[in-house]
Order: sequence, then structure tokens, then C-alpha cells
Amino acid sequence: MLLLRAGAAALFVTLLGGLLSLIIRDRLPVVGWLIYVPLVPLGAVALLWELVARGRGLPKLRFALGLAGALALGCGIVTSVGTGLPPADDTPGVTPMTVLQWNVRWGGGGSGADGKGERWDSICRDIARHAPDIVILSECPSEERVAHLEQTLGSTWTSVRSEHPRRSRYLYRLLVVSRWPVTLEREDAIPSGRVMQAVVAAPGGDVRVLVVDGESPFWHDRTARLGTVAQICRDAALSGKPIDLIAGDFNAIRRSVGFDAIGEAGFVSAGASGAGWRATWPSICPLYDIDHVWVNERWDIVSLERFTNVVTDHRGHVVHLNEKAKR
Repeated sequence: MLLLRAGAAALFVTLLGGLLSLIIRDRLPVVGWLIYVPLVPLGAVALLWELVARGRGLPKLRFALGLAGALALGCGIVTSVGTGLPPADDTPGVTPMTVLQWNVRWGGGGSGADGKGERWDSICRDIARHAPDIVILSECPSEERVAHLEQTLGSTWTSVRSEHPRRSRYLYRLLVVSRWPVTLEREDAIPSGRVMQAVVAAPGGDVRVLVVDGESPFWHDRTARLGTVAQICRDAALSGKPIDLIAGDFNAIRRSVGFDAIGEAGFVSAGASGAGWRATWPSICPLYDIDHVWVNERWDIVSLERFTNVVTDHRGHVVHLNEKAKR
């Protein structure tokens, strides 16, 4: 009985902390980890607990656990669902483009090692069936496997990549593949992460892609990481070569305060704009929206799809864009 009461009290305090994080977000590093409290499942557990206990989950605070659970469940759902997109622009002269972003977990493997060939084949088929124009992958497999992906997509497809040095503690391998010629422009370290910038020579003009990868430990400061990404985009705009797309496994959820700077730099989150459940990790039971595609004002977001393949632990994004008509 004592253990049950302690468990109920711990659940109640955790829910209160998670609800508080909706207000303070991760502005204060000492409690920033609270934004990762999974409000939806814990809120459902609290409601069930209160139902079984007949309103006495916390004996001296009758119905308090249930109320906290209901509030957490409701707030968790609201903050995890996209707002939905307006009708697509059908103005003559717009140019469509489809972008696919996905963390493929080393091709269905792990810890930097390639997965089995049939797993990568499954991933390649999933990518091809969405008919993308630009593919942005995190934790991609070896060059040989990437060549197989290019062959699957078509003879004109090319790619650029950035990967960790040998014996590195932090493992990353970033890839941009496109049906149009693609060139690597830069690769740099950022606070607890990495970026790679590529330019795609699309028929309607160059498309610049900034691929972001962030380390996963929750105690790392996401604000500095995301602020650096925003500054890169501001600098690119001032240079006359603006970034069109920011995409990758940021290992930061949308509510991270650092994303405010990216929005202020003129970008819109495709994941937050699209309808449906936003979370991308873990793929079987997604709780956290840590993979993102951000789009600058050159483009309208027409639609967004998410898909799952159980050989990797992240869901993928397919974003359909229209280049705004030139006036």
C-alpha cells in the first residue's frame, strides 16, 4: 500500500512538472528536461489509476490525480497534433517539389553499423514509392548502400554526405540525395550537433538545404544548438544565398524555445503545420517530435505525410511544396 501511494504521488508530481513545462518550456536548463515528460501516456495512466482507486489515488487529495491526468492528457494531445494546412495554392506558374526527410538508423542497423541488406531494400522501396525530388537522411548507411538507393531512384540521382571521423564518440552520417545535381557547400560542428549544407540545382533555381543533426542526451542545451542554426540561416540570407529548407533529426521537440529563433528567421515548421500526430520517435509508439522540416517563405507547404517502417526507430516525413509564383 505504501508503495502504491508513493507511486501515485510520484506520478502526480511528474504530471505537474510536465504541465508547468508547457509554460516555461526549456528556458531554465535545470528544469528543461520537464518538456520531455510524456503527458499523453502518463495522463492516461493517472486517469485509469484514479478510476480503479475510485477517486482516492491520492487519499488526502481526492480526485486530484484524476484531474491532473485529464489535464495532462488533453494538453498533451493538443500540443502533439498539427494545426492543419490551408487549401493549396492553385495559381498558375507555381512549381511543385516533394521533399522526404527520414532518420533511417544506419539502414536498419545500429551504432554506426549497416543493417541487413533486406532492411535497406525495404527502406529504399519506401523512399521510392513517395516519388520525392529531394531526400534528406540522417544515420544513413555506407556508400555502397547509398549507391543502391540512387540506382533504385533513377539514373540521374546523385548525393552528397557528411559523416563522423573514425573512433568518434558522436556518430552521425548526413545525406542529401536528389534527382537534380547536388553539391556540398559546407559542413560544420554546432553546439552538441552537426550541420551540412547542400545546394540542389533544381530546374526552377537553386534550392539550398541545411541538414541538422543533434546529439540525444536530454541534458544538452537545445537552445544553443537551435540558435546557431538560426544564425546560419540569417547569415545565408544576408549573403544573398538563403537557405530554403532546414531538415533532419534535431533531437529537440517542437516546443523547445530555441525553435522560436528559427521561426523568427523566416521559416515555417512543416510538421506543426500539417494535420495529424506530429511525433516521430519511437516509430512504433511515437511520443516525441524530434525530426523536423522547416521551410522558408519562398515555398508554400501543400501537404505533409508521415510514414513508418519498423526497421528504423523514426517515422519519416514527406512534404509537398509549391514554389510561390514569381510576381
